Amino acid sequence: MPIQLDHLHLGSLVRLIRSRDFAADPTAAALARGFVRQCCEEIGERSREAELLVSELVTNALVHAETPCRVTFVALEGRPWWIEVKDWSIRPPTPRSATPTDPGGRGYELMDSLSHWHADDIDQLNGSKVVCFTLKGEADDDSNHPTRGATCAPPLGSQLGAELEWQPNHRPGSRPLGLRWA
Repeated sequence: MPIQLDHLHLGSLVRLIRSRDFAADPTAAALARGFVRQCCEEIGERSREAELLVSELVTNALVHAETPCRVTFVALEGRPWWIEVKDWSIRPPTPRSATPTDPGGRGYELMDSLSHWHADDIDQLNGSKVVCFTLKGEADDDSNHPTRGATCAPPLGSQLGAELEWQPNHRPGSRPLGLRWA
């Protein structure tokens, strides 16, 4: 299986890495759910919560960033798997407080309640942003592990073979990404 250039540093740890681009089209969220379902089936994991969250992120990319998006599914040996949604906007996600009658504005609430960890990172140089998440589950019981959940891959051009270095300001659900690559 060829490894994507922006995940080359992960080498032999790879169980599965798949990416798919989605047009700025109303069918994108449904197609992204199907893509995530297929990836989860390949590694024998549940997909219901992942499908809901990727649907939310793809919808946000289409509605707020107004760009196509790329969904990347990454599963490594010995680490929680994660999903990245990349769009071509540098405008950061903005949490909103939705009332019960508001038609939207619950994305952060969904992320906070269903994900173990989520973050976003803006790449000013390339004019893009990535929002990523891991799900809650048995593998996440060791919340004191210094890299637990902190698995979003660095962009191409970062040091190949780099390891995560935990930043003290990071906590599950916080922004910004809170990670740097050693």
